[in-house]
Amino acid sequence: MRRAAATGIGGSQQELFDAFAAPLIGMPVAHAWQGHGSAVFLEFGALTARSRLDGTPGQPHGEMGLMIEWSWRVEGRRSILWGSWTDQARWSRGLACLAKGTVADVTVFARLPELDLALSTGLHASGAAASAWKADPDLGFRMGSGRRSG
Repeated sequence: MRRAAATGIGGSQQELFDAFAAPLIGMPVAHAWQGHGSAVFLEFGALTARSRLDGTPGQPHGEMGLMIEWSWRVEGRRSILWGSWTDQARWSRGLACLAKGTVADVTVFARLPELDLALSTGLHASGAAASAWKADPDLGFRMGSGRRSG
């Protein structure tokens, strides 16, 4: 896994992130979906069906998952294609495009950490790890067991 020159995490934090993210490399993006507001979820690997408390079908979970709550974007080769500020009418087509690739790389970059998820299709999904007005993380990984790291 490559590292960006100047990351917002260092030393042992970077090593922990690399170890956690390493299993994502080569996993397919099996499902991408919109949560509440501008939150997006990416599900990786084999999917498991889920149901809501009322018994209706819910969104499936993958072996691992990524939630980006706020301030995210999807980049193509030369431009930002869409993001959390984009008209939501374009989201379903964009989310479907994300679900066509496999994970090529996962990195953290910038002084205030941002995640870059590089896909085999050439798309990059990026999101801020923290917002300008709160200290809690704005993204988190979920492992298949339901364990979350944010």
